[in-house]
Amino acid sequence: SPAIIAFALGIVCNLVKLGNLLPEATLYVGNLSALVTPLCMIILGMKLGDVSFKNMFTGWKAYYVAGVKLVLGPVLLCAIMIACYHLFAMPAEVAFGAFLGFGLPTATLGIVFADNYGGDAQSGVIYTLSNTVLSVITLPLLYGALAALL
Repeated sequence: SPAIIAFALGIVCNLVKLGNLLPEATLYVGNLSALVTPLCMIILGMKLGDVSFKNMFTGWKAYYVAGVKLVLGPVLLCAIMIACYHLFAMPAEVAFGAFLGFGLPTATLGIVFADNYGGDAQSGVIYTLSNTVLSVITLPLLYGALAALL
């Protein structure tokens, strides 16, 4: 698979310190990496045209996925972070950083992979969009709860 080959090449480039040997290579890779998010958003928009808005928020699966991703995962992580904060004097910034990593919505790259490798890209679009919309509610509430408990 091209993604695995690229990942392996990236590891090799890192091990041989290619950035130190050829600084231009790092510049070009940086420019290419800046294209990833816009290209994913374009693909998301194109796939969104195939999805019925009625199906987007009426199916229980979207809420189930959002509940696990945006509530259950961050709540479990918060419990661990609060315990580490009190038991090991872990800095609060570490807890907030870990919370943001778990609490933010699903990335759009999953849709690209599903589309490229024959997966269910339509469900990926529904889950990504519902997670993004619902995170507007869950993120401030859970962040406030974590801030109150630390």
